[in-house]
Amino acid sequence: MGEATPPAGLSGHMRRFAYRYSENEFSHWIPLLLADRINVWEGIIQDIKEGRFPNFLKERGSLAAWRLDPPYVRRRVAILGLAVGAWLVYRAWKRRR
Repeated sequence: MGEATPPAGLSGHMRRFAYRYSENEFSHWIPLLLADRINVWEGIIQDIKEGRFPNFLKERGSLAAWRLDPPYVRRRVAILGLAVGAWLVYRAWKRRR
């Protein structure tokens, strides 16, 4: 059986805040969802501090997705490229004004 780890860091504070409220309130669930996302970043920062840089492509399944469904990956990369391109055009347009 595994051992429970007490909540720590910013995500731990958010979890303690969330448990002040009943489970039928958004004030309970939204902080827990945010705490999970923050905990991921805290783990990445901890790994980097310990000298291990995460392999995001492998951990997120990107290489397997490319091997199993290349058209899907190409479509996602194209959409991301269009979004970044639109943002850059918007920034350049805004600077000229």
